[in-house]
Amino acid sequence: DGIVTEWNRAAELTFGWAPAEAIGRSLTEMIIPERDHADLEALLERRLPGQPPKGRFDLRAERAAVHRDGREFTVELALTLVDIDGETTLHSLMHDISRRKRDELQLRKHAADVEELTDAVAELARSTVANEARMAICRAAARISDSEIAILFEPDPSGTGLRTTAAEGTGLIGTHMPYTERSGAVTAYTSREPLFVADIRGNPAVKQSIFHRTDAVSALWVPVRHDGDEPALGVIAVAWREETELTERLQRIMGVVAAEAAVAIERAAMLDRLERMARTDDLTGLINRRAWD
Repeated sequence: DGIVTEWNRAAELTFGWAPAEAIGRSLTEMIIPERDHADLEALLERRLPGQPPKGRFDLRAERAAVHRDGREFTVELALTLVDIDGETTLHSLMHDISRRKRDELQLRKHAADVEELTDAVAELARSTVANEARMAICRAAARISDSEIAILFEPDPSGTGLRTTAAEGTGLIGTHMPYTERSGAVTAYTSREPLFVADIRGNPAVKQSIFHRTDAVSALWVPVRHDGDEPALGVIAVAWREETELTERLQRIMGVVAAEAAVAIERAAMLDRLERMARTDDLTGLINRRAWD
């Protein structure tokens, strides 16, 4: 019936139940998630696939368990099922491996991040047209951050503010953001520090006209700059339609994207100059013969 007959100190520390509380109670009710109750019953009744109808049966596996306080965590269990004097007895050792599983998850995420960054950098390097380079920055930022929206802001040639030069997930290109007005992009650009707002709706630090048609809730602005004291070259903004937390991973990976974007923006500026040189005379500024060919 799955009734506990022995319960040691390690089990008490792992699951929160004292021996006096655990012995005589159902193991299923104490530490097994409800969705797994049928599996334990099948084990005790020797109905699991590959389980012999009698004799000793050993199993090692990772399973979800429930602490006395209600939280779930992962355990590694090694169990032996034996028949003693006509009764089925289950001996089980369980170890909390939730920390190990978190570490494994972080390693997998790190590997995925490296792969995503490698792909993003390769796409930026392949861009040979200025506008393509800018769009590649937005695509990379959206993909890396798992966001629905990404916008690139660059200083306007007039010197009066920032202008949106590329976007992913929205058609908002060409919007002017004066330095004199309060906005997330201007704040990140002038401070050269990232700005995160968990809920931008109605927030006075955010220019609402930028996001009001996107259904965005959370947003992060990251200045695009090289290391050192050099001015920012622009700002990348990413936004999510569901409220999002600013994690250490997100900060780290967007910092790398911004650094790569700095190189891409400088390259885009160079491509802009080359395109103008191909179409106009350096001295007169008039359309030259090459533009007609």
